[in-house]
Amino acid sequence: MIGLMKKDFMMIRRQIFIIIALMAFYFIIMGFGKSQDYQIGMFGGYMIALIAILPITMLAYDEKNKWGRYEAALPVTRKQSVISKYLLMLFLALSAIAVFSVFCVIKNIHYPIEALAGIFSAAIIISSIILTVSYRFGTDKARFIFIGICFAAALIILNVFSESSQIVNSFEGSLNSLILGNITVIMLVFAMLIYFASMTVSIFVYLRKDL
Repeated sequence: MIGLMKKDFMMIRRQIFIIIALMAFYFIIMGFGKSQDYQIGMFGGYMIALIAILPITMLAYDEKNKWGRYEAALPVTRKQSVISKYLLMLFLALSAIAVFSVFCVIKNIHYPIEALAGIFSAAIIISSIILTVSYRFGTDKARFIFIGICFAAALIILNVFSESSQIVNSFEGSLNSLILGNITVIMLVFAMLIYFASMTVSIFVYLRKDL
């Protein structure tokens, strides 16, 4: 398992170094003089996009180099191969949050835990979905399917959470009292449920995939 994670990490290490360099550049230059909301928004969007792209990159390298056939001759199972990618994805998301927190300490900036939990949860959910789609349809099709999912999700969010939406107006009071007080826990629990559900589906698909 650790060997598989090392293999995936070595394949994407260049992209990871680029991400770290860009994050450092952003906090030193781009974030200078900007508001806290602007910085957290930019970081959130940037992190979610990059963490979502990395799983496709890992699988694309595997497909290009016919890793599945080579892997069949090794003392590892397909289940372990899938789990290793999900563990690496989780590690990268946690590392990004840790790096961001270090920069915040250096610059003496305080970000609410809810914002960090929201960014982490969104990154995990999107990455989990795109990994499952990639295992099922391949990385080439997964890119287009992922774009469609994001577009559909954006339309749904805009429709449901618009100011004129009757759904929001009718349940606003109960939502505020029930959800907002535990928003951090709810986001993290929901993200991990999606994470483990996605892992289970990906294992099921990959075990039956013809390599």
